[in-house]
Amino acid sequence: MEWLGENWEFICICFGILINALGVVYNVYRYVRAGGLRRAEGWQELLDASRKYACEAEGIAGLNGGQKLEYVLTKLREYTDLMGFDFDAELLQGLVEGDVRFANELNAAKSEAKI
Repeated sequence: MEWLGENWEFICICFGILINALGVVYNVYRYVRAGGLRRAEGWQELLDASRKYACEAEGIAGLNGGQKLEYVLTKLREYTDLMGFDFDAELLQGLVEGDVRFANELNAAKSEAKI
């Protein structure tokens, strides 16, 4: 009993850590049960698919930027229907445009480095 009296701060800290750890475990459990993990995996799949379709669009001769974007969005619409994801055209368009913008900036930086 004397040890408890001397180490009450340590005991309170350990108890607080235990309560917080239980809270984290509970929230992770709820996230996984609610399908949050599947949605996160789905976004990674959509990102990979959008990059694949953007590369395909770049390989098609005679398409301008808008037509390439429409090609990618059409393919993503088909992909989301196949995979059972919701299709949000505005969100996916922003994703694709941001990805293309990043690739262009990266390519510009590489070409400047070569000069």
